[in-house]
Amino acid sequence: QRTVGEECEVLHLVPAFYSLDNDAFERISKEVEASESDSFVKDIASLGFWYLDDLAEDFLQEKKSVFIKPMHELIEEALIESLPVIAEPEHHTSLAVTDVPTLLKVHQKKKITLIAMNEAQIKAAGVYETDTLHVRHSSIILNIISDDELIISLNKPTKKKRRRKSSIILDDLKPGDYVVHEEYGVGVFEKIEQAEILGGVKDFVTIRYQGDDKVLLPVENLDSIDRYIASGTLPTLDRLGMGVFVKIKDK
Repeated sequence: QRTVGEECEVLHLVPAFYSLDNDAFERISKEVEASESDSFVKDIASLGFWYLDDLAEDFLQEKKSVFIKPMHELIEEALIESLPVIAEPEHHTSLAVTDVPTLLKVHQKKKITLIAMNEAQIKAAGVYETDTLHVRHSSIILNIISDDELIISLNKPTKKKRRRKSSIILDDLKPGDYVVHEEYGVGVFEKIEQAEILGGVKDFVTIRYQGDDKVLLPVENLDSIDRYIASGTLPTLDRLGMGVFVKIKDK
C-alpha cells in the first residue's frame, strides 16, 4: 500500500543456511558445481540440500508420525523415511445434526456422547434428560455415527469475518484528514510511523482522537478505516475508551 521511494535493483533470496565446517562446505560446494542440475545458479544455498547425505538429520526421528494420505510419490527426493498412512474410517461415518431430540430418541440404544459448551446450550437444544448420555463440555465440533456409538456436538462453526476491500490508499492520505475507524469512530490521520513489535519493525497509521489519545493501526488493517464524508461542518472527534461510537453503531 506504500510507495517506496528508492528503487530496489537487486533482491537476494537465500533458500537455506547450513551449519557446516570448512571441509564439509568445500566438499558439498564441489559436488554442487559438478552436478547436472539445470538450476539458474549452482551454489550451496540453492542445491546444497540434495548433497547433505549423512550430515542431514531426520526431523521426524523419535516422533510418532503418520501421513493423512499417501504421499510417497511426493517425497521420493526428500530425506524422509516412509511413514504409515492413517487408516480410512471403516465403522464411523460423518453425520449431519438437525433435530437433536429426535436423533437421540432414534439412537437411544447406542452409546451417546453429547458435546456442548455448557448446560444452557444443552437445554436450548431441547435436551433435558442427560442421565444416560456422556456429556462433554468442549468447544470442538464432531458429529459421527457407527453401529453402536453416536457422537454429536451442539457447537456451531464460527463465521470468519469477511475483510472488505479498503477504500483508502495510503499515499492519498494527508495529515489532518478525518477518518472513521470501525471500532473507535472519528479521528484525525496524523502520519505513518514505524514501531518495533516483537523484534520486527512494522508500519502503522497514527490516528489521533479526543484528549490527544492515539491509535496505531497496522497498515495491513487499513480496511478498518474509511474517509470521513464531510456534511458541511467539522466533525467532533470521538473519545477512546468511552464506547460512544459502538453505541451509535448499535442504534
